[in-house]
Amino acid sequence: MIRRVSRMSEPLFLLLLALLLAGGPVACLAAAEGADPPARDGEAGRAVVILPPSAQVDGGTVTLGDVARLEGPEELTRRLQAVTVGAAAPPGRSRWVETAYLAVRLRQAGIDPATVKLEGPDRVELVTAAPPAEPDAGRAAGEAGPAVARGETVVLEAVAGRVVVRVAARVLRPGRAGERVLVVNEASGREVEAVVVGPGQVRAEVPL
Repeated sequence: MIRRVSRMSEPLFLLLLALLLAGGPVACLAAAEGADPPARDGEAGRAVVILPPSAQVDGGTVTLGDVARLEGPEELTRRLQAVTVGAAAPPGRSRWVETAYLAVRLRQAGIDPATVKLEGPDRVELVTAAPPAEPDAGRAAGEAGPAVARGETVVLEAVAGRVVVRVAARVLRPGRAGERVLVVNEASGREVEAVVVGPGQVRAEVPL
């Protein structure tokens, strides 16, 4: 038995029917709940290149793998690692690379820039590591050379038993520590053979 719709409920029935046919709020909500979530970059096959403000490099040719962190499909990130960024600056110096310039490098490597998302500053500073410091050349030469030089005024220690007398003397023959040299006592003008004790100092044993 079919129940008739009363005249009082007929307008409400027509309103609901119109909303359903027009895709009203109820239909839209159902469609939204059934929609798939938007795909992420990795799911869409894109790679992400994360650039730092500055990076230290060893020198020579700098690649993208030397300066950036790469995320995304394995094959694409492997190719990105080998992309040439440019030549490094001389040791101890730096150079700047514009981020927009990397798109040119990607095309040169056969990679579509649309498949890569660049994140980071507008430009990156590439700092080339400085070589290890070398020892002071003058100091090294001094250590390797004689402790007393010819014509140099040194302190002559004249030792006689427990008595030690110190006078100024002029070196006639250069020598290293432990070597015997000839000096002149500047007070007496007498030549004395002495042993080099260290820089600017010699010692002579005087028999009692």
